[in-house]
Amino acid sequence: MSLSQLIAQAELAHQQGQLNQAQTLYQQVLAQAPHTDALYGLATLYHQQGVYNQALPLFEQALTQEPNAFDINYNYLLSLLACHDHKRATSQLELTVALAPDDININTQLGQFALQLGLSELCLAITPDESAQGKLTRANAFIALEQYLEGYSVAKPLCQRYPEHVPLLQAFSICAAKLDKYDEAIEAYGKVVDASTQNSQLHLKYADLFLMAKQLIKAREQLDIAISLNDSTLMRFEIECKVCRLENDKENALIAANKALELKPEAEFAWQVLHDLGNAQDNQRCIEDLSALTRGNQVYSYDLQHNLYTLAKAQQKAQYFDAAFQSFNKANALQAQQFQSQGNVYDSQAQSKTFNYIKSINYPICQLNSENTENFFIVGMPRSGTTLVNRVLSQLENTQSCGESNAVATLFQNSLYKTKNKVEDIANWLEKNAQQHCDFYRKFNKMPIGAIVDKMPHNFRFVGAIISTFPQAKVIQMRRNPTDLALSIYSQFFNAQHNYSCDLEDIAHAIYHANNLMDHWVKLFPEQVIDVNYEDLAQTPQESFAELFERLGIAWQSSYLEFYRQNVASYTFSETQVRQPVNRSKIGFAKHYETQLNQFNRTYSELIERS
Repeated sequence: MSLSQLIAQAELAHQQGQLNQAQTLYQQVLAQAPHTDALYGLATLYHQQGVYNQALPLFEQALTQEPNAFDINYNYLLSLLACHDHKRATSQLELTVALAPDDININTQLGQFALQLGLSELCLAITPDESAQGKLTRANAFIALEQYLEGYSVAKPLCQRYPEHVPLLQAFSICAAKLDKYDEAIEAYGKVVDASTQNSQLHLKYADLFLMAKQLIKAREQLDIAISLNDSTLMRFEIECKVCRLENDKENALIAANKALELKPEAEFAWQVLHDLGNAQDNQRCIEDLSALTRGNQVYSYDLQHNLYTLAKAQQKAQYFDAAFQSFNKANALQAQQFQSQGNVYDSQAQSKTFNYIKSINYPICQLNSENTENFFIVGMPRSGTTLVNRVLSQLENTQSCGESNAVATLFQNSLYKTKNKVEDIANWLEKNAQQHCDFYRKFNKMPIGAIVDKMPHNFRFVGAIISTFPQAKVIQMRRNPTDLALSIYSQFFNAQHNYSCDLEDIAHAIYHANNLMDHWVKLFPEQVIDVNYEDLAQTPQESFAELFERLGIAWQSSYLEFYRQNVASYTFSETQVRQPVNRSKIGFAKHYETQLNQFNRTYSELIERS
């Protein structure tokens, strides 16, 4: 029998699922000659059987003879992916893409492989958007690139066409939640949960989504369902820690934290709970165990970075200040590495230029009619006391806090900071659209009536736009001793939007530029913008808050200082502080790090002298 006949019989047996016979025939061919079809046929057979260590060398031999054969390259890629050889699979994918025919299904599949390998940009480049599967793949690529608006735009019309498609609903809910469109995210993810009601992990993710939307009661309901389904995973205890903290249930938060540490000794959220809510013995445990867990570990991980911050705070609580600052330095060094790897480096000159542009706009005073102030904005650098003022103001009758809302940034970020519009065009745009912006703001925050307190610190960037938009708005600019403020920022984890936060010189520049911009606002709008010193509020709360309320035109009541007696959920870093009376323990706290903060003080002083 000729080689051609043997190959034909082998391929027929292969197609009919007679794998043992096909294997024998392929091997008979290869015993006589390294025929490409036999190499490729036997390689695919081994791939089907999951014997990848035998499949790969046969694919490689076949490729030496026909390097441009798409089918061989494609199936070789499948084997590399199947055995998790991502390094070689990445190189092979690029070769396979170059050889791929103009076929929607094939290119969509290659796009999915690119996404699987973390090559999101390549995925977008090669995945056609003609098919539903292609659109879903592209949506997931946008999510991986944190381009949530693009992912939302792709996924939303697909959800309307395929309202029961679970992977699509999951992708859409992620994008919607990241864009603060929580109603849409919750509706979509509810369908995911309804499709598998006995899956406790889905209920936990649903609970987490409700927490993002600040719907604590709904989050508790979903958590309880997961518990009733006997979930005892790490995710269950993480969500339980979050919910219990917001419910001010310290006892059960600590129980959940200890359960989490039994499952994962380095679980960062659990150590945070022990430090924040535990006693002196728990704090000592944090120092001892976290010192051992983090010692000598220089490879970035989320747990490592956060555990270093917690270790530093535990050491600080025990007054081991030198050790604490060393731990803060290690945590911030890891954060700096992350920012640098993302190309997210703080640029002081660029910020100065941007703020000068913002100051050059001739902001119109809002002409909308309103008898009373319905909008209070508490702004300033993070850690400057916005949460304290928010809790006091939120006790006013017919007044609600929207917390750290992204509504203002959503309205003004692109027009003021990302596009190069003429300053006169911005002024006209603000004046023309004031009512529309006010309506959007209330709808965004789901507060159709009553006064709103907004404590998003970085809204100091938008004070001019706020005054142009909201009738009789009052803006409270929080100021704090720069050195205490710098220490507080340096000792806290911040996300990528705060890329200055992990370097003391960058923090000095950021505080200087923020104060410079706030100086501009208070001079420009002296009747509506009020500067408040955190130190005054903490040292003489009765007198200082009474003075603030007089400036706001509101009657002061001493009972407002008893805000800590109310069981109100706090979703910020300052959670534990707002559950205590006003205290002055952090005023002048930087004195414990006088030597370590020399760099900051020197840089900040030089900036002040040059201004």
